[in-house]
Amino acid sequence: MARERKIGKVVPVDKIWLSLDELAAYLGVPKRSASRYFNENTKVKKYELTERTYLYDRADVEAYIHSRETMIVTRKG
Repeated sequence: MARERKIGKVVPVDKIWLSLDELAAYLGVPKRSASRYFNENTKVKKYELTERTYLYDRADVEAYIHSRETMIVTRKG
């Protein structure tokens, strides 16, 4: 007697932690720039997997970027 095989549906989830590759792609910047900037930044939470591998908290990255926004003012005349 054959078993009936049930296959579930894959549901996409919002990631909380991003690898360096994912962070660079998410921000649209080169991997080297993301690494240099966010590895030195102490305001963004990161989880150290190994001595040189980190996961970055996406919510902290977004909050930090929004806190650094500046208004662009154009001069008249």
